[in-house]
Amino acid sequence: MNFRGICVFYDFIHLTQIPHTDVCFSMLISKILNKFPMKTRNLFSITFSLFILGVSALVGCHHVPGLAIEIPSNLTVIHLDSAGGSRNVSSLCDSISYIQLQTSSDCLLGTIKKVSFVNNKFVVLSSVAELGTLYVFDNKGKFLYKINHIESASDLNASIADFDIMEGSDRLYVYFDDNKTVAVYSLNQQQLLSTYVAPAYFTDFCIIADTLLFFRDGLSEFKDEHDNFRVCQFDLKGNVKRKWIDNPLNRIVNGGEMYTSKNGDSILIGRLANDTIFSYKNSRISALYKISSGIKFNERFSQVKQRGEFVNLLTDPQSAYLTRNVFDTKKNVYFFYKKDLNVGLLMYNKAAHSNYFMESINNDISNIVIPLPTYINDDYFVSVIRPDLIKQQCRIFSSQPDFQSKYRDLIHLNDQLSYDDNPVVCLMHLRN
Repeated sequence: MNFRGICVFYDFIHLTQIPHTDVCFSMLISKILNKFPMKTRNLFSITFSLFILGVSALVGCHHVPGLAIEIPSNLTVIHLDSAGGSRNVSSLCDSISYIQLQTSSDCLLGTIKKVSFVNNKFVVLSSVAELGTLYVFDNKGKFLYKINHIESASDLNASIADFDIMEGSDRLYVYFDDNKTVAVYSLNQQQLLSTYVAPAYFTDFCIIADTLLFFRDGLSEFKDEHDNFRVCQFDLKGNVKRKWIDNPLNRIVNGGEMYTSKNGDSILIGRLANDTIFSYKNSRISALYKISSGIKFNERFSQVKQRGEFVNLLTDPQSAYLTRNVFDTKKNVYFFYKKDLNVGLLMYNKAAHSNYFMESINNDISNIVIPLPTYINDDYFVSVIRPDLIKQQCRIFSSQPDFQSKYRDLIHLNDQLSYDDNPVVCLMHLRN
């Protein structure tokens, strides 16, 4: 039977108000009941009706309609008119630390997907052959432990899609998408505390209070119960509460990875190839920022059907769009934007409504070339430098006459590293 959230009362004695598809089944039940006294038949009829009512109510509650993303008329416009350039580290930070992440047979990082620095610990999500593993290091780079499966589960290696950390606590929430589980650990004690039911095939998630928010990109087609919804809100019991359809998107193509940044009780949401940044707060999603220069694509973009073609057009020199991560702090909003041939970091000051488009960081403190940050909070920029880049810089600068005196930090790092080592984390303490 397909109840579709509609309660149907069955009268097995008089066979009234019965859908024609259930008549045969109902007649069989009726014949069986006719062998019992009238009192027994009436009791069964009432009990079964209540059962159908309960099942119908449960099915009806499971069906959650999609909500529209709100588009207010007073969007904050971020003007991206500057040509971009380099920014001195000394104008942003008052100190820099280089932390080599410990390498061991049990700690070999692959492709780094996400980095956080919280409670004086580096939490790194790394993947090898699409299998995500979480590594935790202290603030000196010492390897503490890793998470790659749930202790109570039979799977020895369960892929991790994302993680989040509850603000003001050491609660580490780890999302195992293939196991449909969010596992809660004590970040400091390395202890599994509890698990929650979660959906499968989402790429990102955040937790706020007793709410779990899950996100997934718009380039893949999904055949599951969440259909084309790209943002879903669940309670801690695994019940879906709200869904948001992928709208509004880039009107040219239904695509785009999701980028999220939590700040207090709100979540900033960016999306690849979009010109709008959204905000989740109080169970509502609304547009918050509009990028003035918008998005620019090759004219063939409207015919994109395959992911590979989508990626090729994104690398077009004439294209411009939001990409990579977004970060929301008390004072600033940061997001990456591709413009011309470069991807730069835009820093937008909320109070002054001013911004600066930074295509690179000029390290005028220690002269080591630093990539743009992979993680930003109120206090730090965090960049990740691969060993081969350290060694490449050393070779390039070694011919300079003042190499030994000017590049002492670089020389020290180079001497400590081999090509197979884990990366170096550059921790930049921001000025007030």
